[in-house]
Amino acid sequence: MTNTPFPLLPAVISLSGVVILGLAYALYLRKKSKYEGWATTNGRLMGFKEDQGKYGKVYAPIVAFNDSSGQEVTFTSRLACSNKRFAIGDDVPVRYSPLDSSKAMINRTFDLYFLEIILGIAGAWGLVAGPLVAFLMRWR
Repeated sequence: MTNTPFPLLPAVISLSGVVILGLAYALYLRKKSKYEGWATTNGRLMGFKEDQGKYGKVYAPIVAFNDSSGQEVTFTSRLACSNKRFAIGDDVPVRYSPLDSSKAMINRTFDLYFLEIILGIAGAWGLVAGPLVAFLMRWR
């Protein structure tokens, strides 16, 4: 690598971090505005859908709730974990579309914004790693 005042590699890493953070924020704003019109209620955990993940078994909560018309709706969370986050019978916060109550999800930040959180962490890492690489290259 040449001795330029601003090495290319750290700049690319930092710029990637900025782009990924921007993408995460744009996706967050889009989802947030979508969910603002959705109704909220409490459901009850009915059980778990067990599946074989890459590193072992994962469990997706199965939740039942009554929508605004009183109809019972059951859904399986799209976010499965290696541990059972709730006990069967627990109350679970639910967010659902008033136009189609089958479009429902657990109303917790991690469940709602999982992708955005992961992208935000990756983008922040890029912002930290860029200057760190520049610092390390300087002492090389």
